Amino acid sequence: MEHSTAVAYGSSYPAWCVENDAHDPYARRNKEFDYILIHEMAHEWWGNAVSTDHWGNFWIHEGFGTYAEGVWVEFTAGLEAADAFFARKMRGMARRGSVYRGDHPASGDAYSGLIYSKGSAILHHLRHCVDDDELWWKTLTEFNMTYRYKNAGTDEFQAILEANTEREWGQFFKEWFYGEGTPRLNGDVQADGATLRVDVTMEGDFHLPLDVTWTEAGEPKSHRFELVEGKNSLKLECSATPTDIAVPHIGRLPGRHKVEAH
Repeated sequence: MEHSTAVAYGSSYPAWCVENDAHDPYARRNKEFDYILIHEMAHEWWGNAVSTDHWGNFWIHEGFGTYAEGVWVEFTAGLEAADAFFARKMRGMARRGSVYRGDHPASGDAYSGLIYSKGSAILHHLRHCVDDDELWWKTLTEFNMTYRYKNAGTDEFQAILEANTEREWGQFFKEWFYGEGTPRLNGDVQADGATLRVDVTMEGDFHLPLDVTWTEAGEPKSHRFELVEGKNSLKLECSATPTDIAVPHIGRLPGRHKVEAH
């Protein structure tokens, strides 16, 4: 329990279980870190310092709290390990229900596993879409400091993000925080002579960035393609035949995807 300034911990504390030869009920989730300790400590920032303005925005507590677990993984084991952590959260998402729980929900309706898994995965995906870590961490810091010991919701977070990035994020928030479900990608990326071709179909009314890397005349290249619902047939003219084509960050896109690079 995340009491302000202190975390109350029961007998599932991993070290206690080892010392007392007891079963750790959270052993699977404690493989990388003490799951409860990290999550509940995160609430000192998200939940106790910045509190939701109403139950509909309860993801501010649990989405950010679970996101902090992945940030801890990144700090201790690197970004690749954090990507794998959030990929597991994405696989556990329910396809129904939204992270925003409605304008006037009861507390029981607001409390859903979706605000943990999908809430944290959306934040990891949003960081990828921002594509500027300096602005991303600046936004999280300002959101926390601006509303410390106050109440805030999704709109306040969006406003600070838009101010820092000088971009409009209404479409993203509508699809991910207020919308339901996740997209599915199926297709391939390949070279057609000196042309890089992207033929990918998306199920679901979403917009996704697809990063592609390749080698062109001995030089590393990259490009971000913007995908929409339905069939995407995109191409990029190159100076030479692209080789070593890859889609390196597809694991940062919520949903289940099969995009092959040739």
